Amino acid sequence: MNRVIASMIDDRPMRSAMASCSEAGFAICGFLPLPLGHLLARSLWPCPVGFRSRRALAGSIGVVLAVLSMLAAPAAAQERNAGSGPAETATEKRASEQGRSAALPEEPLKILYFRRAERRADGAAEFGEGLVDAVTAINGREGGVNNVPVVLRQCDALPVDGATSLLDDSACGGEAKGALLAIVWPREPVERFVMAGEQAGLPLLAPVSRDILADGERLRWSFAPPVSEAGQAVALLQLVRQADANGEVASRIGLFHTTDAWGVGMRDTLITLADLGGVTLQTYSVRPGEAQDVVSTFRDFGGSPPERLIVWGNDSLSDTVLREAVKRDYPTVRIVGGFADGAFETVQDLGMRAKGFRVAALAAFGSLDASTRTTVESGLPDEDAAPVSPLRMAGQLIGAFSIEALGAAQELAEARMPARADVRNALERVRLRPQRMRALDLAEPSAAIGLSCEDHAGALQPTLLQWDGERFVRLAAPEAKSVPLALIAARGDRAKRIVSEMGGKPAATPACPQTDRAG
Repeated sequence: MNRVIASMIDDRPMRSAMASCSEAGFAICGFLPLPLGHLLARSLWPCPVGFRSRRALAGSIGVVLAVLSMLAAPAAAQERNAGSGPAETATEKRASEQGRSAALPEEPLKILYFRRAERRADGAAEFGEGLVDAVTAINGREGGVNNVPVVLRQCDALPVDGATSLLDDSACGGEAKGALLAIVWPREPVERFVMAGEQAGLPLLAPVSRDILADGERLRWSFAPPVSEAGQAVALLQLVRQADANGEVASRIGLFHTTDAWGVGMRDTLITLADLGGVTLQTYSVRPGEAQDVVSTFRDFGGSPPERLIVWGNDSLSDTVLREAVKRDYPTVRIVGGFADGAFETVQDLGMRAKGFRVAALAAFGSLDASTRTTVESGLPDEDAAPVSPLRMAGQLIGAFSIEALGAAQELAEARMPARADVRNALERVRLRPQRMRALDLAEPSAAIGLSCEDHAGALQPTLLQWDGERFVRLAAPEAKSVPLALIAARGDRAKRIVSEMGGKPAATPACPQTDRAG
């Protein structure tokens, strides 16, 4: 309700005078003129009438002056005090203009971003730049979320012995205290962060991460938008199995993957999908910093390399694969990278030699022509802007989705500073549409993003980008297929195991039907 501060009569002196009296001394302030007048009248009674009248007049004047001086002193103090409080008046005015009866919050809406700062070539910093882009757009264009600014604190995801200390109030140099949401780069030990977030009651986002995060019924505080790891695997397999210019469909696929949990998880998922689809999948693991693993594998291909290649891991892995492919005349048009494998600096350096390389991105600038499905330039927010990498565009998408959830949480809580539980509930309800991203001059997804109580990952169709020798352009992606039930069942089993290993009770949450979106 709006507060209206208005007054037709300035009654501050009288209010101040009355306010200056304590309850015990009210009689003195309010009734002091009566006994004074009575005593003066009795003292003047024996005097002659004329003299008594003159004395009475003088006495009355004295009483009036005394009373006025008593009232004037607090009034002067009130006027002096009024001159020292313009800040409070300005705050009330701002609150009135904004239609709020509560005082402005002292703290901003805080988001944490965890990554290992020591790793230079895994794309985490570039993804973080996209998160910053989203925060800057919201604060700069709209003054924050309902005029409450958003801050992003980047935290070093250092390895720890126990999971519970990852997200307690002392984490991130004390910045975790008061944080409403945490984003974790998916190459970090996500399972430990999941355990910590579930017990601390802190909503946790790890984009395109372990499939267990998609199980909203068991892991209520963990999310992996805009698509699960299995969903990205389905899309990658579809892309490499598209018919080529001669109408031929690949049946023998090669996968380069990192040896961390993220890379191994994708390997296992793709093996299951390949078995279900009758596709031959050859996997090649690459150790951190061991480019020789890629070189040796290409050498071993000899004259019979895989018909298509998938790269899943990070920009460093993509860099080595692309350069070795160019060196050995393997067509880059046959290579598809995951959303974190765009190797933007590498393709810029290779230019036309990397032409045809494709990325299953999460977002891009521009859109496809609905009638002709022709390609549209998507690497530039506008003609004068510098090119933006696919990974940075992914950060913009996740950042904007997180901020939209903060706004939805404010509505749920009917407060400018929501609780963490409100943010968790909002993540199951909020929808981020391409039009919203376009209005913020941020990269847009192929469709609206929305999660549910049962599905904490979503099923966003990838935004297919292809390097044309100078920039990434947007292509029409094949219609996304659903994740097989076998993978969903396996995800549930792993989520149960995580809950059993948690070592403590998860923070309380409402049951699914109370938060899930109808329809």
